[in-house]
Amino acid sequence: FVMGPLAFLVHPTAVVLVPAACIGIMAMDAGRFRSSRPALLLLWCLVIAAVNAVWIAPLVSYLGVKTPSTAFFQMAGIQEAASLIMRPGSLPAAALVVFAFGGMLTLVREKRFSVLVPAAGASAVLLAIAGYGCQIACIDQMEPGRFLVSFLLFLSPLAGVGLCGFMKAVERRFPSGGTRWKYALTVLIFLAPLWLSFIESKTLYKHTITTRMPEGVAALAAIAKERTDLPGRLMVEDGPAALYGHAHLPGMLPLLSGREQIGGPYPYTILKHHFADFESESAFGRPLVSFSPAEFDSCLETYNVRLILTATKGTEDFLRRVASVSLIARSGRYSLWKVQGDFGPAFGAGVQVSSAQNLIMVTGGGSVPRVVLKYHWDKGLHAAGPSMIFPVQVGADPIPFIGLEPRGANEVRIVYE
Repeated sequence: FVMGPLAFLVHPTAVVLVPAACIGIMAMDAGRFRSSRPALLLLWCLVIAAVNAVWIAPLVSYLGVKTPSTAFFQMAGIQEAASLIMRPGSLPAAALVVFAFGGMLTLVREKRFSVLVPAAGASAVLLAIAGYGCQIACIDQMEPGRFLVSFLLFLSPLAGVGLCGFMKAVERRFPSGGTRWKYALTVLIFLAPLWLSFIESKTLYKHTITTRMPEGVAALAAIAKERTDLPGRLMVEDGPAALYGHAHLPGMLPLLSGREQIGGPYPYTILKHHFADFESESAFGRPLVSFSPAEFDSCLETYNVRLILTATKGTEDFLRRVASVSLIARSGRYSLWKVQGDFGPAFGAGVQVSSAQNLIMVTGGGSVPRVVLKYHWDKGLHAAGPSMIFPVQVGADPIPFIGLEPRGANEVRIVYE
């Protein structure tokens, strides 16, 4: 009752972890489930739902803006799952599978099916979800490859049985020094994940823990911060992690540059808002090469873009064809471009717009009957006072922009509540 609600906080798809194990327990322990056990199990589920409603309910309410995606945690069958487990840094997981198989054989010989069936059944279901979930409707949107870790978690009780059996075999094989061998092997097994992962990270990958932007990006971010003569948004080309030191760091740029940003904070967001991303030589839902210079100009004005940071040669080549865009700085592979034009953060003139964390401030609109702001609408937004806000469809963007009727208010605060 305590661990269930907390464990569910791992991920919204955590619900798939429970059914197979619970069905196995009920099947193997049917006698005890004739009493109050079913009622307690139902109560447990209700407690989990109640505790987690604080974040599951908002998640469900925003499913309307989620887009189908196969970008994350997908596997092409059990063979790919096996290849992941057999990688050098994953050898502890491979050892766990081996010990679990030995544990299953032990439990079958001892006819301890009440221990075997729930753990083995849950592991089998989760392995099938991880390996083939991308081919199953609904489950394919649950990033099914992530359940490979859960498969290993449910194998761990069986691996414990197998490990105990292995240690007993060691003691029988070495009657004089069996205890020393047993302790030495136990320490080795427990430490293996640390040193194997360390070796793999140093030999196969370039990843290091850092909060620093690559030198070239940091230099251009500083220039963007200084260009107060160009009020407006910074548009950042994201994409493969290799573009930014093998990490997705562009989400830090609003903080470093002090500017609103379009094209982030993560280029593979599985929401309809992804339309406004800028990644891998694509922007506004299309490859850059499909835009005419005039069309791209119009998009820059629609989203109030004044500065563009690029990281690929293809994007740089495209921007050279756009007359309103000119190069102002370069640092390594990265380039910073400015956008000329007479536009601002609202369609039409007559108001001033500023923003901060959870705040859009509109001033000078007392005599304006209606204005459309260059910010996305959300049903949780609220305008104080007599003013009214409403969604307005703009161009091909699937997410509406904010329409505002000041209704005589010279100052309007829009916040999310």
